[in-house]
Amino acid sequence: MKNELTNSKQNGSLAVISNSDADVSRFGMVVAPPISVKQLSSYFDGNFGESPTVCINPDPAYKSSSIVSTVTVGDVPFSRVSMKEATALILLMIQKSNSPHHIVTGNLDHLYRLQTDLEFKKAYETASLVLADGMPIVWLSRILRLNGGDELTERVAGSDLFWELGRISQSHGVRIFLLGGVEGAADGAKEALEKAYPGCDVCGTYCPPFEKFNTQEEQDEILRRVRAASPDILLVAFGAPKQEKWIEANKHHLGVPVSIGVGGSFEMACGIARRAPKIYQQLGLEWAFRLVQDPARLYDRYVRHDLPFLVKLLIRTVADVATGDRSNAQRNRHAFRLGGLK
Repeated sequence: MKNELTNSKQNGSLAVISNSDADVSRFGMVVAPPISVKQLSSYFDGNFGESPTVCINPDPAYKSSSIVSTVTVGDVPFSRVSMKEATALILLMIQKSNSPHHIVTGNLDHLYRLQTDLEFKKAYETASLVLADGMPIVWLSRILRLNGGDELTERVAGSDLFWELGRISQSHGVRIFLLGGVEGAADGAKEALEKAYPGCDVCGTYCPPFEKFNTQEEQDEILRRVRAASPDILLVAFGAPKQEKWIEANKHHLGVPVSIGVGGSFEMACGIARRAPKIYQQLGLEWAFRLVQDPARLYDRYVRHDLPFLVKLLIRTVADVATGDRSNAQRNRHAFRLGGLK
């Protein structure tokens, strides 16, 4: 059977199914027991076998394994996926969807800003995946597990995702465009990716001039360059929340399947900035390493805002568990938005 994607106007969950088990239902679409996200990621590594079909499944019997479930931390639903599963889903968005998607990589500073920044909040609400970039997010989810909920699978940092996307570019021919960063960072990151993954396709780079960024002329130039390169993935390094807001405002004009804000990943990839050693990352102290490198810029963010916010969030989370409040502990049935299926 030829692989195809089918839309249903019925309300339902996203199901990923194998054609070998497929049948045609009364809804005029292919339905079958769904494969899990883990099986999907195995398929994209070449280990699953037959190409899966994706459809909107109206049957409520297909539940937990048929969607990307989420775990709510600080009122934000984070996608419960591993790095491997996230990259598999990104490939699925590229290959099987005709609508643009964007992905956010959330950390504690984002949660703090989301309290008051409505435009930033909209970028989160419309994201196809919300990845847990910071270890405190993962730790808080583990506390919520004590109340009968699910914990996040692992940290999926934007700086690590950058390299994983280089890997799938090499193996699957995915085209990547690098936008933003300080002068020279995007070109340096391109060289680093091509050295790490020979044959990966970085189809373009551009660092918009800071002084002209907000002019219509410069915005038109950015769109022109991205469209001309025709990438599958656009990595935007304007810093948060600027990059998320820009992506949300422009993704329907870019002609790019997937856009992702990656912060300072270009600078770290090419050596302009140092990333914290692994032990700092594992202990959730990457912020402290960055603070030492740039105290003037980061002191207010990390010390005056984020740390007090973390304490408040920790107290609130523990209180929820102690009182049996399951509103943040239950796994949400929030499917990632794979709209416009072909």
